[in-house]
Amino acid sequence: AKPTTGRTKRHWRTEVVSGGCNRLADLYERGVGVEQDTARAEILYRKSCGLGNEDACGNLKNLLKNGPARQAPRVEKKEYSGDGPTR
Repeated sequence: AKPTTGRTKRHWRTEVVSGGCNRLADLYERGVGVEQDTARAEILYRKSCGLGNEDACGNLKNLLKNGPARQAPRVEKKEYSGDGPTR
């Protein structure tokens, strides 16, 4: 018989999924790497909170009470000069 560690695969997957949903919701809330979408952030926070992620529950509460915590970052595009990667 396999030794058990007290954590089931299902429990581990739930933690990973809830953490991933919380992080993805944060990106949508702030508009980092994606177009800012607070409605999608709310859906993802709700999913993560429902899976037991307390951080997501707090983030959802703050989003509903105060709106987006941070505005989307300004992105200034640099024109490529042909001399290598832009930074």
